[in-house]
Amino acid sequence: MACHLKNMALLCPIGGFVAQGSLTLRDGVIVALGAEPKADETVIDGKGALCLPGLVNTHNHSPLMSVRGMVEDLGFAPAYTPGVPQGHWLSTEETQILARLGVMEMLCAGATTIVDYYQMPDALARAAEAFGLRAMIGGRVMDADTAALANGQFVHDPELGEATLGAAMDLITTWDAKGNDRISTILAPHAPDTCSRQMLQTFADLAAKTGKQVHTHLAQSKMEVAQVRSREGLSPVELLDDVGLL
Repeated sequence: MACHLKNMALLCPIGGFVAQGSLTLRDGVIVALGAEPKADETVIDGKGALCLPGLVNTHNHSPLMSVRGMVEDLGFAPAYTPGVPQGHWLSTEETQILARLGVMEMLCAGATTIVDYYQMPDALARAAEAFGLRAMIGGRVMDADTAALANGQFVHDPELGEATLGAAMDLITTWDAKGNDRISTILAPHAPDTCSRQMLQTFADLAAKTGKQVHTHLAQSKMEVAQVRSREGLSPVELLDDVGLL
């Protein structure tokens, strides 16, 4: 498939801004800038449009697009909020549907590369693959009971941590370098307050062993900072540094 886009402004990584230009794509790859259209190319007039490289969304939970804006002024995250729909309520099918909806929303906003992590990470990877995004996917791992979190209780359960860690490691085995090498995987402990020190240390060891990047929340709320200081006598940043994650 060949396509020629003309009469649009271009913002190029090399060459800068072009007020009126054109580009040619073949089989999804940009093959020319400023060329004349060929007979086999579908011509699209981009008058009034701006063409620029895809944006990068560096932190996302695609199924949670459905609760965006619900707790923006409360100072803490949805997982800690009574009355807000919780991730552990979602079925596999619901997670898959919401992940696809979240990915579609990001594409509409111009993001073509994303970092996405949440529970049921297989659904996130499937959504990114289906819509052609480049994605770094992680399985959310925590050993705090999510049901208790919404009531302000931090109850750490080693069995819960082992279960979510197992799913995250399965993701790496199943999805790394898939989707024509567009899908890669990351290690994703949820946060310093929802992961015990032992769990965070496990991730530091895994990162050193596997070379995988680690993606997490850090000092995302006053509640997190207070909880970590109460539990460890350290700030969240100091805790991650102490276990070797910084």
